[in-house]
Amino acid sequence: MIESILLGGGNGFGESIILILSNGDVGIIDSCINPKTKKALSLEYLVESNIDYGKVKFLILTHFHQDHYTGISQILDV
Repeated sequence: MIESILLGGGNGFGESIILILSNGDVGIIDSCINPKTKKALSLEYLVESNIDYGKVKFLILTHFHQDHYTGISQILDV
């Protein structure tokens, strides 16, 4: 079973999806930022959920719009 968590959306800030696989590994699809903190929403979710960054096994960018790729550099820096 795969659990999916939709983050962001609306107001032109894009979206990010966290996938939690049955073995506990994590995938991230797109990476919008939190307009208040300027941090990647996906990373904020992982911290709030006590999920180790080492569990992230893949990152997918669906398309090249700024509201979907802005947080990717923060993810790659972790």
